[in-house]
Amino acid sequence: MFIGLERLHLLTNRAAHEVFVYVYPYPTSFLICDSFVVGPKHEGYRVRVADGCTGHYWLGAPTEGSKFSTFDRDEVGDPYYNWAKNHGFGWWYNAKVPKELRYEHMTVLIRRKD
Repeated sequence: MFIGLERLHLLTNRAAHEVFVYVYPYPTSFLICDSFVVGPKHEGYRVRVADGCTGHYWLGAPTEGSKFSTFDRDEVGDPYYNWAKNHGFGWWYNAKVPKELRYEHMTVLIRRKD
């Protein structure tokens, strides 16, 4: 279920949340961040906080300052490569991740920390 970026922003700004990211077909690959906060729409739903991250950064970890990219709104800044269009889904893409990585799907779990 996708809750939407606006709700994600509202949730993560009210209380501390952690995020778990798992991508398929890489069965042992995951990323966990102890603290995760998403900014509002006028900021492009940029990642405000992604602290205490452990795991596989090559997955395309949501890095602080990155904006949410979609096929029609590329926020990465590479004029020759649209991450969301080429990977098939929106995300806080990082241009440092190898472009040849292909995910069949990504699971993102967010949990309040209290």
